[in-house]
Amino acid sequence: SFQRVSFEFAEYLFFVFFARVPVYLKMSSDSFKCPICKIECDITEEDLIDADCGACGVVTIHVHCKEKYCRQQGIPKGQYKGYTCPRCQKAKVSAQHHRQKEKKKKGAPPASDKGHSLKADLISTTDFSKMTMSNVKKVPIMVVGDLLEAILADCAADPNVLQPLKDSFRKLLQIQRAFKAEEDGLVQFWKPFANRNLRAIYNEMRSNQQPAYAQAMSLLKLTSSSTAGVEDDKDELAKKRVEVAEFIFNALPQRTRESLDAGQEQNRCLGLYEYIQGGIDDLCRRCETNRLYLERLRKSLPKELQDEAMQKQFWPWCDVEMEVPSGICLCLINSQLSSEEHQLRSPPFYVDGVPWTVRLYKVKPQAGEPAFLAAYLDAANALRENPDFEKQVTFTFTLRKSPDQSEAAVCRKEATFTFKMETDNRGWRECVPPTATDGDARLYFTVEVREGAVATENLTVNVHVDSHPNVSDVRFKVKHSMALSKLTESYCTRQHLRSDRVTFRYENKKTKELEIVEPDQTPSDLGMTENDQILVTIRDEELDNVMKRANCTVLEAAEALEKVGFQPRKAVANLQSSQQAKARAEAWKRQAEDEAESKARQEADEGASVADKGAEQAIDDRATDKAAYNAADKAADKAADKAADKAADKAA
Repeated sequence: SFQRVSFEFAEYLFFVFFARVPVYLKMSSDSFKCPICKIECDITEEDLIDADCGACGVVTIHVHCKEKYCRQQGIPKGQYKGYTCPRCQKAKVSAQHHRQKEKKKKGAPPASDKGHSLKADLISTTDFSKMTMSNVKKVPIMVVGDLLEAILADCAADPNVLQPLKDSFRKLLQIQRAFKAEEDGLVQFWKPFANRNLRAIYNEMRSNQQPAYAQAMSLLKLTSSSTAGVEDDKDELAKKRVEVAEFIFNALPQRTRESLDAGQEQNRCLGLYEYIQGGIDDLCRRCETNRLYLERLRKSLPKELQDEAMQKQFWPWCDVEMEVPSGICLCLINSQLSSEEHQLRSPPFYVDGVPWTVRLYKVKPQAGEPAFLAAYLDAANALRENPDFEKQVTFTFTLRKSPDQSEAAVCRKEATFTFKMETDNRGWRECVPPTATDGDARLYFTVEVREGAVATENLTVNVHVDSHPNVSDVRFKVKHSMALSKLTESYCTRQHLRSDRVTFRYENKKTKELEIVEPDQTPSDLGMTENDQILVTIRDEELDNVMKRANCTVLEAAEALEKVGFQPRKAVANLQSSQQAKARAEAWKRQAEDEAESKARQEADEGASVADKGAEQAIDDRATDKAAYNAADKAADKAADKAADKAADKAA
């Protein structure tokens, strides 16, 4: 309370010292500028005209500004359109206006004097938003008590402020009653629906525990209690008001709280009313969409199936197993009994506020071929709510034998597509293989829808040229949902080919025939798997002529043509000159290699001769050493023999 009083006092001081001082200063002068056109003139009451602005309401316009504009535009006096509003400077004023004097004659309260009229006009035309303290007047609602006071003040200022919410809430109750009646009628006709998980989901959708329902009911109770009789206990009434206001306050998002303004005279909680009414309108659309689904389902069931056991055994149906991130997991029963006439439609499920439906049916097989299960994602409900609906999403179909999302998938399809009025569905006619639908076992079909082109898995595709030999293959990593036009454009750019003279074909795994790849097709559309091959046929006479005349490869000829703007003669000349330059370079390279080789051979010969001389010298040295050694041995033997003879003679 202290903070609020201080804030109001500061606001009062600001208004007195910063807003009124310039007004009184202007009133003291005999001549001052017009607040609209900024021209010095005398303003009288006769010179002011009331106009209507769609954004600001009633605004005051100076008469000479209007007459000047009328003269420039050639508009009769009294009527003009397109004049800029002096307050917001954005909206255009357009209406038939009258002078304030004429308005006074009809009962408007007269001004006390001329100065008071001028002061009120100047204050009304003063742009407080351009002042330094631009956000002083906004009083945020930060506590429950402020919210309660603001709501009650809005209802006191305008008793019909919640009338749009009341009308929407009344419409919701009517739709819910029709929804419940349609569900009960379907249960009476088709007994298996009573045990489906979908019925529990619908009961929860119609319950008063829905956030939007609870918030709207609380707000309406709060405002109705403000007009309660005096007989009610005031303390008990105040306690209930605080509890309801606290529930509403805690349920509001932060962005809506910041939009509330307790400083306004009315519509203080306009953001709160719009937020709750938006939730009610969204709940109305959901209930109506699911009611129409039950009505269509009831009309599609044949009247012959009256027995409960027969209904379970001989009619396909679909149930909601659980919700998954960005999608839903469906349980399919007897899907092999569906057909193009009796399609299996899933209940509507919402992703980011958009209702989606899945259609499945067994394709009529051709002679001697197995029957696939077709699957399509349908946006008809979204287009029914908004005919201008257009959204690009990446959706994934995954089939499993168990609801466990970690289990290996039987089949998986992914694509990116833009849904709009002209193309409201997208899928595959051959989506689920025949082996998956054999038997009476339940199938679990997971649908995931994500906004934008956000495919998750990559696929390796080989591009092979079959019209020209000796051209290496090119490998691409693509996503299942990527348009193959990106692959073809990338290949032509990398190989320097003109796209209008290149044909891409893919072998149909079913018919074993080569089919032309369309630009908007995806790998999922063609049923591609890992390491599949796309065949390329190049039909370019200019390219072939350049190859023959220049005796070069496809890549060299294509690159040369691209560099000269696809002029064959210049391309051949450039190729020949480059080939000659390459030949000269190769000749110089060979000559350099020969010179280096001869020099190395000469150096090797010189080294060998030096080695031979050294070897001969070593041999001579070895022979000399051997002769000296032999002479020394002989001398030693001779001396020893002589010494022995002397010793023998002496001994004798």
